[in-house]
Amino acid sequence: MSRIVPALFVLSFALGCDGLTYSRPERTQEPQREYGTQFDSAKCGTISGMVTWVGDMPIVKPVTFAKLGANGLQTVTLPNPNQPVIDVASRGVGSAVVYLTGVDVSRAKPWSASDVSVELDDERIAFRNGARYGFVPVGGAVALNSTRKTISGIRARGAAYFTQMFPNDSSSVSRTFSTSGHVELTSASGQYWTIGDLFVMDHPYYTTTNATGHFEFTDVPTGTYTLQCWHPNGNIASQERDPETGSVTRQKYATAVEQTQPVTVENKRTEVHFTLRNEQFPMR
Repeated sequence: MSRIVPALFVLSFALGCDGLTYSRPERTQEPQREYGTQFDSAKCGTISGMVTWVGDMPIVKPVTFAKLGANGLQTVTLPNPNQPVIDVASRGVGSAVVYLTGVDVSRAKPWSASDVSVELDDERIAFRNGARYGFVPVGGAVALNSTRKTISGIRARGAAYFTQMFPNDSSSVSRTFSTSGHVELTSASGQYWTIGDLFVMDHPYYTTTNATGHFEFTDVPTGTYTLQCWHPNGNIASQERDPETGSVTRQKYATAVEQTQPVTVENKRTEVHFTLRNEQFPMR
């Protein structure tokens, strides 16, 4: 009997409490590509444009949570991390990501990507200089940091799948991202409202709109592509709560808004415009 009990324990641990097995999604490293070997600046054009907000200005609820301070529990209110940033005068959206798909990487322009780092503190996840988004080439590394005084962690889902824990506030870990796509970064240590978005790129034609909603790509090889506009959603789709305290432990934001337009690049400037409005942002 003494041998059977440990065996049953091991079996139940492997299956999980509900009898189901869990596994992470299979991800394979992308093959090495001949980047920029056929780039020809004489056969390139420019794509420029603007993302504007149409209709009533968005109303996104701020984040409110309780924080233990010197005088006990205090209520803290922060802006929603997915709040659209809109220039009142131009109605330009300064918080959108715009990028090309369908690019032949062998024809892409020379690309010198800067170092990428992301930091988790008590209130937010932010990239270098406080940026909301980060961009890294396929095979590139990102420095993950925490400045929290207690054990903390960053969770990645999407094109990368991991949870990185930090034992103290001086922790820094480098992670390599080998699969292109979007990676959602959230807290694994209680800052349920925090979120950051990392885009792993196989070409340099990604950008964010500026304060007035404008964007531009230079030295784009001639050809036909799909231009994509992406904006996060501030609506809360679901929350998980601690059964004993009732406090929120995890939060899921609603699906991001994505728009696409075909674009043909010639040896000149091509203008493309996107519009966003409240009706495009689903509640889930």
